[in-house]
Amino acid sequence: MTTVSDAEEEVVSTWTGTAEVEGSVMTPDTRTTCLQVPVTLRPTIQNNGTNDIQVTKVSIVNVNNVQPHSPQDFKIDPQFQNFTVKPAETVEIPIVFTPSTTYNNATFQVLVETSSVTQPEDETTITVTSTHVVQASYSTVGLNNAKHVVVDPGQGDAVPYTIYLNTSNAAGPDDNTFTFQAKVYYSKNYLGISFADRKNNVPKIQIGQKLADMGWKFTWNNKEYDQATNIETLTLTFSGPTPLNQNYGTIPLATVIFDAYLPWYKDSDGSVKVKNDTTSIEHKIINNSTCVSYTEEKSTCSLSPVCVDNIRPIQISATKYGLKPIAPNPVGSNGAEVKFSVGGNNIFTEVKIYNSNSELVSTVFSGTLNPGEYSARIPVENLSSGMYFIEMTAGPYKSNYEKLKINK
Repeated sequence: MTTVSDAEEEVVSTWTGTAEVEGSVMTPDTRTTCLQVPVTLRPTIQNNGTNDIQVTKVSIVNVNNVQPHSPQDFKIDPQFQNFTVKPAETVEIPIVFTPSTTYNNATFQVLVETSSVTQPEDETTITVTSTHVVQASYSTVGLNNAKHVVVDPGQGDAVPYTIYLNTSNAAGPDDNTFTFQAKVYYSKNYLGISFADRKNNVPKIQIGQKLADMGWKFTWNNKEYDQATNIETLTLTFSGPTPLNQNYGTIPLATVIFDAYLPWYKDSDGSVKVKNDTTSIEHKIINNSTCVSYTEEKSTCSLSPVCVDNIRPIQISATKYGLKPIAPNPVGSNGAEVKFSVGGNNIFTEVKIYNSNSELVSTVFSGTLNPGEYSARIPVENLSSGMYFIEMTAGPYKSNYEKLKINK
């Protein structure tokens, strides 16, 4: 700046000055998570001025009237309610989002109050999505994917029970579950797990092919038992290297093979009767992930009334194993019965008929029994006249051969 006056001497003076600049800019953030799973949103504020900015308050405003909405789902760290932003500095504002309900691309305003005179407020947005899906789980019994099956009492490998899961409603990448459980509930009055190797406690349980292809494995135990209801629980624990968070369609999780027992009771006269009721097999999928929950459907099975007549308990107090001689013998076309006893709980038992060449020609009974004395019908209609031998095996017991002569 130059000034002119009428002074005797001309004087020139130069003035210089600086201006203070205030201002800030904010950036938004977007996050997706599962129900009840916390995730941190990180919107930022940048100081574009020449002086420090003091942030005095941060608040979240539901300007879009998002419903349902809980303010408690958003938590701002107290230290970010009053902080300094230096010139050219960018500061993240952590906001912990823990959804108590579902949000679908919901946008909220983040409002910041500052010490700036020219820009006392700044704002940006946060956008959130919280996911939760429900997947259908169901079961089938038998070989034809049925919901109900009729089995022979005492039949081994009687009930294949398969658990399926429909993954078409996929949870997505936020579900990082690498383990889950399936609990199977069944009545010990009727059913027991079948074993491929009873001595080494190897059950007949097979993991689903899709899970096996993905490297998943399972462990099992059946130590949960309710004496009041006689319900036993089989727990299958699955674990794998890849989460089931994609659409694989409907996949089998596992198949459990059950033996059918021969249940009985005593009536008011003390006579032994066979329980020929329908029993259900149920399961429940348990997953710690909040991204997904499950629905379940049960299956049922009942004893064949025809086969109930073929084998019947005589008494339930037997404590010894044994195979009794056939009487009368020879056996005519009217047939006969073979009597045997079992002395332990849940004992896999077989009664077989061999011809004179030691060839197996008929299995009278194969299945799991509890202590008691039994009678089973000899299927003479399927055997020609001649000499045969009957053998019984039950747990640790193996009988001597009993002679059977058929004369029709």
